Amino acid sequence: MTDSGTSMGYLSLNWIIEQEKLCKVCVEVLDYNRASRTFFLLLGFVEKGHLRKYILKNDRCVDVIQHGLFADEWRNNHRTTVQKLLQKSR
Repeated sequence: MTDSGTSMGYLSLNWIIEQEKLCKVCVEVLDYNRASRTFFLLLGFVEKGHLRKYILKNDRCVDVIQHGLFADEWRNNHRTTVQKLLQKSR
């Protein structure tokens, strides 16, 4: 895996889905936070929505991007996710 943060994200997501028996995991990311958006897409999340001017941050209205990942999609694709993470680290 690429670094400890990515590894922890992967392991946490796997634990949440497998141990907590969730059907879906959802996250929201500020639109200007490219690193977080890339991270979640790399883990297999899919963009589900774009909330325009959704929150006020530093006296500015900013967009929020919603992402989701179904547990069955994780189970079917998480080996591919590991391969992508390993390739990224090279």
